[in-house]
Amino acid sequence: MRTLPRILPKLISAHGLAGSAVLLVLGMLLSIGTAAAEPGWVTLPGHVPKALARLTPVEGLPQTNRLVLALGLPLRNRPELDRLLIQQQDPRSIDYHRYLTPRQFTDRFGPTVQAYRAVMEFARSNMLAVVGTHRDRLVLEVEGSVVDIERAFHVTLNLYKYPTERREFYAPAAKPQVPADVPVIEVEGLSDFWRPHPLLHPASGSPTPLSGSGPSGYYAGNDFRRAYAPGTALTGAGQSVALVEFSDYYPSDITSYESTIGLATPVPLVNVVVGHGKPPDTANNAEVALDIEMAIAMAPGLSQVFVYEVRGLANAATVLSTIASDNKAKQISCSWSWGGGPSATVDGILQQMAVQGQSFFQASGDSDAYTGANTLDSTAGDAPVDSPYVICVGGTALTMDGAGTAWRSETAWNRNSLGGADANVGSGGGISAYYSIPSWQKNIDMSANSGSTTWRNIPDVALTADQVYVTYNNGSSGGFAGTSCAAPLWAGFCALANQLSVSAGGSTVGFLNPALYAIARSSSYGACFHDITTGNNIGTNTPGLFPAVAGYDLCTGLGTPNGTNLINALVPAPHFPPSFTSQPASQTAAAG
Repeated sequence: MRTLPRILPKLISAHGLAGSAVLLVLGMLLSIGTAAAEPGWVTLPGHVPKALARLTPVEGLPQTNRLVLALGLPLRNRPELDRLLIQQQDPRSIDYHRYLTPRQFTDRFGPTVQAYRAVMEFARSNMLAVVGTHRDRLVLEVEGSVVDIERAFHVTLNLYKYPTERREFYAPAAKPQVPADVPVIEVEGLSDFWRPHPLLHPASGSPTPLSGSGPSGYYAGNDFRRAYAPGTALTGAGQSVALVEFSDYYPSDITSYESTIGLATPVPLVNVVVGHGKPPDTANNAEVALDIEMAIAMAPGLSQVFVYEVRGLANAATVLSTIASDNKAKQISCSWSWGGGPSATVDGILQQMAVQGQSFFQASGDSDAYTGANTLDSTAGDAPVDSPYVICVGGTALTMDGAGTAWRSETAWNRNSLGGADANVGSGGGISAYYSIPSWQKNIDMSANSGSTTWRNIPDVALTADQVYVTYNNGSSGGFAGTSCAAPLWAGFCALANQLSVSAGGSTVGFLNPALYAIARSSSYGACFHDITTGNNIGTNTPGLFPAVAGYDLCTGLGTPNGTNLINALVPAPHFPPSFTSQPASQTAAAG
């Protein structure tokens, strides 16, 4: 805690305090210093970057600065929710594919109205303004000055020099606290140490081999359909894709891409800007353009693409809760990751999406294997890739016959052989240090792939992650790589399956992992997946791990879609009923 002579004048200046009011402020400060010993307060895990252990504060964060926080509330009836998640994906259950509406989810599993009001009252009593509410009541957005935030959560916010980047960041010196009768489980926004980052890279050199039909031989448009859904008439008609984005884009780039690939009818784009503060800029517009263009390439008949753009002061939970509450898209793609530790709030929102029949595809990351010096630990900035409620998508390097004519072969995407800056660039995969192995991933042979039979393994599946043509930056174009390419392609592929299912009178396919792993355990695995058995995601930081092997592996997951065979296996129900023996996942370790 800062010394009283240092903080007291700032408090008085910030609130215009004088005379006897100073004594009140002094009492508040003393209470902050003794809060850890007070009964009736709860310390929230996480929130403090591990890097702080070896850093010295530059100074205190100015007391009059204002921050926007996302306060996370806990789910209700968790055992019932876990059972429902299993039953919705079990063809033998009467609840199979019987999804909930957002209202039904909130009534059964969301925080109560009384709990939400209690958090509002706590915020307002501490001079924090309520600036955003959410229908699922899992997130409450508040804004306040640093001095009020510090007092409310018993923290001190300091400025630090970032250890590897040329910037300063703010963070709490200790874990936040809340009264035991205030149902807050997380306070997102107390630090900007972990900034969302896109998972894309420029393509390296010329496409090798030159096997795409796009400019310069890059993959574009129908190449992906010919490789992974050849001959299908499905286009994603009637379906929408939602994209999680932390940047804006140039609409003219999308129009140009659609013209390049010969798409006669453009797909409507709907921008949804969430959060508070300055509007999103275009600093990372290449990522947004890539995501939109890949979804359209795989599913050119989409009804619309919803681009959820985050304002400067918004938090991840804010945008995810908005997508879940809107429930306008049944396939969602995220090509960004962030830090702050595994989030119970985000996991709750992802569970909401699952029981609503939404499929969330998350890029697995581009730093090769999560091991050695690159251990998979979401406090390092790789959330939410290992959440058991996402379909985690790794990357492959694709080779086609002719110029985008047909699929020929694939290998795990990895640039390690190029050396230099590419030495640790490749398909992210590894073993979670936080989430136990989900039931649907059990009974998968891990003997040859160095996977775990105890903890969550990623990725789940893969798709093209190299030599992909993108139009971006208000008229530029060129090749890109990264699992950023693969996640929206999978969202587009899911739209094809959902189109077929809905047109046949069925429901959306929902959270795919139970069905995908059930197919992998069946005799039709080879008919439904391209099993990637060459390559690895070994880098200089990750010696020996992980190789691509027959069956599941930790660089390409179960592999890539083998045409309409996989779609037909998912619609209207998996041909091979999953075997469920336990809850989807359990959190057996607490964030630090």
